[in-house]
Amino acid sequence: MEKIIEIEGIKFKAHISGNLYRVKHNNKGFQSKPAGTTTKKGYRRIKINRKLFLVHRLMMYAFRNFDYKNLDIEIDHINYDKIKNNCIFNLRFADNNTNTWNKRDVKGYDFHQGKYRARIKYNKQEIFGGSFDTKEEAREKYLELKKIYHIF
Repeated sequence: MEKIIEIEGIKFKAHISGNLYRVKHNNKGFQSKPAGTTTKKGYRRIKINRKLFLVHRLMMYAFRNFDYKNLDIEIDHINYDKIKNNCIFNLRFADNNTNTWNKRDVKGYDFHQGKYRARIKYNKQEIFGGSFDTKEEAREKYLELKKIYHIF
């Protein structure tokens, strides 16, 4: 599925796979390579009239009628793949709190007064899961809490 969209006066073909293709200068067809470059953080972006736009935001504009200029709403990559997977089925709307739920490198515990504390954040509140003798026990409790509080 494809849609023709216009951003800042420039036409693009948005493909459901997550790629954007610029209209050729003579208005006859589209470029063969997807538009954009990859940032240091792994996001695809394109420059239009000296402004930078993130491709995943433009994909939501094309297929979900999203205002790509509204920076209060975040877009989450469901499978964590920011570079290759801007497919519309891999994107969802999220607030800042929800967007942090699927981080992979979160331990979910810390060391405090000789014990490992399992903790999780939900609605800007910290939920305490208990103190444990080992990292493994604290991590296990954190994962249990995650199943309860971080539900999409």
